[in-house]
Amino acid sequence: MAQATVTRPTNTTQPIARRLRSLRRRVSTWHVVDGSARLLFWAVVLFTIGFALDFGIRLDVPSRAIMLFLSGVVLLLVIGRRLLWPQFVDVGDDALCLSLEEKFEELNDSLISSWQFSQTDTIDKQGVSPALVSASIDQGVDRIRGVHHARVLNRQRFWLNMLVVLLAGGAIAAIAAGVSRSETLSAWYQRDLLLADVPWPQDRYLQVRGVEGGEVKIPRGDDWTLIVDIADDSPFEYESVYVEFDQASQRPTQAMERSTDGVEFARVVPRVIRPFSFRVSSGRSSSPWYYGRSCSPWYKVVLVDRPEVAELQLEVTPPEYTKQQPYLLPSDRGPHHVLAGSRLDISGVANKALSTAQVTIGDVGLPASLDDEKRFSVTVDADQLTPGSYEIHLADTETPTPLTSNVPRRFTLKQRIDQTPRLKVKLVGISAMVTQAAKIPIECQITDDFSITDVRLTYRWRTDDDAPDGTTGSIPLSELTVGLNTQEASIEYVLDVSKLDVPVGAGLGFRVEADDNDMVSGPKTGVSEEVLLKVVAPGELRGNMLRREKEQRQELEQVLKVQQDLRATTEILQAETRDQPNLTAAQRHQLMQTQKRQRLLATNVESIVGRLSAIVTEVQNNQLEDEGGRIQTRLSDNVIAPLKNLAEQAIPETADELDGVRQAQAESDRRNEKLKNAIDRQAGIVDAVKDVIDQMVESENYQEAVNAAYEVLQSEKQVRDLTIEAAEEAERLARERASQSSDKHGQEPEDGDEPEDNE
Repeated sequence: MAQATVTRPTNTTQPIARRLRSLRRRVSTWHVVDGSARLLFWAVVLFTIGFALDFGIRLDVPSRAIMLFLSGVVLLLVIGRRLLWPQFVDVGDDALCLSLEEKFEELNDSLISSWQFSQTDTIDKQGVSPALVSASIDQGVDRIRGVHHARVLNRQRFWLNMLVVLLAGGAIAAIAAGVSRSETLSAWYQRDLLLADVPWPQDRYLQVRGVEGGEVKIPRGDDWTLIVDIADDSPFEYESVYVEFDQASQRPTQAMERSTDGVEFARVVPRVIRPFSFRVSSGRSSSPWYYGRSCSPWYKVVLVDRPEVAELQLEVTPPEYTKQQPYLLPSDRGPHHVLAGSRLDISGVANKALSTAQVTIGDVGLPASLDDEKRFSVTVDADQLTPGSYEIHLADTETPTPLTSNVPRRFTLKQRIDQTPRLKVKLVGISAMVTQAAKIPIECQITDDFSITDVRLTYRWRTDDDAPDGTTGSIPLSELTVGLNTQEASIEYVLDVSKLDVPVGAGLGFRVEADDNDMVSGPKTGVSEEVLLKVVAPGELRGNMLRREKEQRQELEQVLKVQQDLRATTEILQAETRDQPNLTAAQRHQLMQTQKRQRLLATNVESIVGRLSAIVTEVQNNQLEDEGGRIQTRLSDNVIAPLKNLAEQAIPETADELDGVRQAQAESDRRNEKLKNAIDRQAGIVDAVKDVIDQMVESENYQEAVNAAYEVLQSEKQVRDLTIEAAEEAERLARERASQSSDKHGQEPEDGDEPEDNE
């Protein structure tokens, strides 16, 4: 049997297709409204939470950035899940039909069957009755016409979402409009959306002193006092103010101390060595209706170094009279000694740019000039240069209130004194007594710090009857000075006592004076020690010399005794060791002691020679006899010359022989020879000393006779002088009487007067 061919009635299924397209549009619209509502809702919620948190606890920029990021992530998730994703999901016609049949039970699967049959092209190949298919399609079409497909969507939720969109959108629009009009909304917009560091509007602002451009510059390593001011016109009274630090500072939040007037709070931050950030905030106000919180922005603490002297140069220019070049003082040591009248030039380099620099000397301040941003210089003139501590104070330009040196650079000056000239006077061949005819050789060495300009000899003499000062005088010596106008000078001058008219018995004193070239506090005068002499008659001086000569003879007798002892000791040593192969320890010790005493004897003889030579020179200087006189010849030829030979040759050679004995102690023959030579030399020394002593005794007797004769002559001279003086006095008295008598005889007596009888 032939099978009928079924043609799909496309026109009869158009109502189903239209209904499905309309439903798809409505579903898309519903999802857009639902996603927009959720998006706007979450936007309002998140912005509200951010506003509340930031306004309540004043979040810093990083915290606000995190909140903004999280809010953005949430909103992006809402947009993706509720707006974008439903639009890209392709819902098929079969799914829409099933959704309608699920919603409307009266369709009883007719809609899906009708739609599927209408979409199939091979129904005839499937063995399905075409009539049945056509009937099913017609049934589904009829039933879909009686169904309102909008009932498939949740209309209540749709309208609720619409309300949310309107309210949230209005709120966002109102916020957007209020950003430009409301200070609070503007602050929220800048802080939470633009992440700007602007403060919230407050009834009272906390003002941190020293803030400039969001930064506070403080000295590194110093204790910093944070001071917060509160405006006087605020209607609220703050109970407390806190300072909060960032995590890097590792400091906890701390309460600030309140001043008595309540408008100032302070807190000391000790030893700031690292930069950090901070902000200050207030506690609750005492007002019952205000629970807000005043809070400052976050401020950065920038550490700056205090100005310090990195390089310092101290140049001293000495006074002109010193003729010295300027020199530098070591800046790292002290105290420095500077000559009075000098000029000090101070220059230095700071570690940073300077606004001012000053040098203080006690209470006096000298402003320094700034050669460039770091270099400074100041000149301390001679009249300002005083001993004491000098301080260099610097101020920088980096902070609003210039930072000054925490510990100023110091150096100490002490006044260097230009010493008075130093003089050393030496007399050659003069003792404490001189004659009226003496010529005193004076040697003087003069030293000064800079220059000697004038030299003179001052003298004074007085007798027991004179005034305390006696007779004084001065003799210029500048022309005789070698090295005048230099630091060292020397003088060799012979003072002729005869030109001073000093009487016998008077005390004569003299000294040398020298002036320097100090033109600041001088000139200064240096004075030598005063030499005090007594002017005596020649006989008295001769007697004094004879006494001193006897003293030297007694000293020489002691030398003779010592030498005899040494000779005896050496002879004993020779006798004891003649047959010994070697010396014992005691003998070696005795030998060394003998050698030392022998050498010391030369020194003693040299001292005697020196004192006797001084007597010879003194005879010549005091003009007691002519050059080459008996005293000089006797002492020089018969005493001094032999003693000098002993001191320089005989005695040292004898000591050398004794040393040779020590060296040859293990050689008996050579040792005995050295001992014999030493004994022979010691015997020669004894004989020579005896001869000198005999010469001195003989000359002493002669000199005593001469002195006695001289005293007789002096006595006769005194008697003669007294006789002449008495005769002159008698002659003067006779003349006076003769004159008085002639005056009386030449006058007539007055009434009542009786004439006198002549004697």
